[in-house]
Amino acid sequence: MFIRKKVFAKAHRVWGGNLHTLIVGGAPLDLNLDKFFQGAGLKIFVGYGMSETSPLISGSLNHDRIKGEVGRPMKNIQVKLNAESEILVKGQSVFLGYWPNLDQSKEDFFNTQDIGEFTKNSNLVLRGRTKNLFVYTSGDKIFAEDIEYIAKKIEGLDEVCVVNTSNSKTPQLNLIYTGLDIEKKEILEYLCNRLPFFVSIHNIQKYFEEKLPRTHTLKFNRKILLEWSQQQSN
Repeated sequence: MFIRKKVFAKAHRVWGGNLHTLIVGGAPLDLNLDKFFQGAGLKIFVGYGMSETSPLISGSLNHDRIKGEVGRPMKNIQVKLNAESEILVKGQSVFLGYWPNLDQSKEDFFNTQDIGEFTKNSNLVLRGRTKNLFVYTSGDKIFAEDIEYIAKKIEGLDEVCVVNTSNSKTPQLNLIYTGLDIEKKEILEYLCNRLPFFVSIHNIQKYFEEKLPRTHTLKFNRKILLEWSQQQSN
């Protein structure tokens, strides 16, 4: 860290000269940003939690994090995965329930509706949200976040969000992006060569604002984007 700070001394002066740690939570940290700021000599603390868990569930200071890794659970929190790999938590910091259905005993685990897995070192890795999981009639599955991660590697695309516009069992996926004007054919060809065979993108739509709409926790507002996508398709 000392050497990195010396090499990137100019950047550290721009940041005020005394900045040494960044704390990230609320929304996923892009792996490239994680590596960039660590490479520049900053410690990055990544926290995972929810308002219902007051809020921290796990935290990571690992320098070699993989995509979605959020560290080991806090000592006061019990964490396990159910059969669908959803993250379940229990502990004194977990809320009693949604009013008026409060449970003073708190014997049940709270379902975060996040999909996760554990590494061999017992670190928790987030895979995506249950509601962002697209399931095909064949039984094959893919997360919106996985498609977005691949699409963001296309030069000229800034932000990418994938929504399902279908009301049937077969997903109909529209990809919404901000950035440069790129031929739809070029984007589709790129994705076709990198996505699993069962995934097809129905439509590519450019969002005409600089940024995609987000929630108060800085996640994509998928409800607004879905409505926008359906309007554009009509």
